[in-house]
Amino acid sequence: MKKLYSIVSVSILVCVVFSSCQKANLKNENQAITLNVSLPPDQLYKLDLSQYGDADDIASISTQAADFITSEVNFDNSSQKYFYTYTSSLNSKTALSKTEKVVLSVHEPAGRRHCDQTIITINFTINE
Repeated sequence: MKKLYSIVSVSILVCVVFSSCQKANLKNENQAITLNVSLPPDQLYKLDLSQYGDADDIASISTQAADFITSEVNFDNSSQKYFYTYTSSLNSKTALSKTEKVVLSVHEPAGRRHCDQTIITINFTINE
């Protein structure tokens, strides 16, 4: 009898572990989005990340830009949204143009039952 309870307990545990990243009747939702953005030097770029996830998702930078003044993800308490902001370090003394790449992730916090994620790649072209 103890063996039967052990087998049932282990079976239930395995089911819980393997179902921890599933939405009801849905598979995991993973998407990749690429944005191509042209900016003049010193112009602030701001992206509302709430359109790429659920209300409980969090946002972070997966791959940081190589050369920038500002490149960060912040949470705005008043709107309850994440925003990405970027400002290039390009100026007329350094070069006339450059390209930058940033990769952002909008995903569920650890421990959630469903695991959706959006990977956003932003390709910046900075021109005088």
